[in-house]
Amino acid sequence: MTEKINKLIDEGNKYTFQTNCYQSDHGIFSKASVEMQAWIAEVEDFLLTNFGEDSSPWRVFKRFERRKLDGNYGDTFDEEKNIIISALKACLRIHPRQVMQDTSKDGLLNNLFDKFHLVVQQLRNRHNGRTNCDLQFWNELKCRFALRFLNLAPLCNRSTSHQRAVSNSL
Repeated sequence: MTEKINKLIDEGNKYTFQTNCYQSDHGIFSKASVEMQAWIAEVEDFLLTNFGEDSSPWRVFKRFERRKLDGNYGDTFDEEKNIIISALKACLRIHPRQVMQDTSKDGLLNNLFDKFHLVVQQLRNRHNGRTNCDLQFWNELKCRFALRFLNLAPLCNRSTSHQRAVSNSL
């Protein structure tokens, strides 16, 4: 992991104001290149995946303001880039979170229920906030649990009214 962090830091150091700017009638202003934006996205993904939103490196990264990379002078550009580099350097000093994968039935259920609110949020975004989708999704999910974990396949394979009965009883 140290190698990956150092690679990201080295890549970030390549992006300077001189290589990420444009000139207008009023002066020279910053404009993040496509490569720099891809690097920022990679750093963000790395931090969230390995350290999470509750970590110090992520809190440092959250101070970064993307909008300040475009249309500002060199010192503002450098300040924002340094926030990202600081977050990466913090990763060198802090251990990543340990992801425990519990593949038991209870572990899988706990994992799903812990993240169910995220599934609902994504579903609402996808369906423009229509609440009837949440209810349909929840009932389908309960039936799938009945099939997979509770061995109630015969009940879910019956008529739709039986499926509803099984879904509502879980």
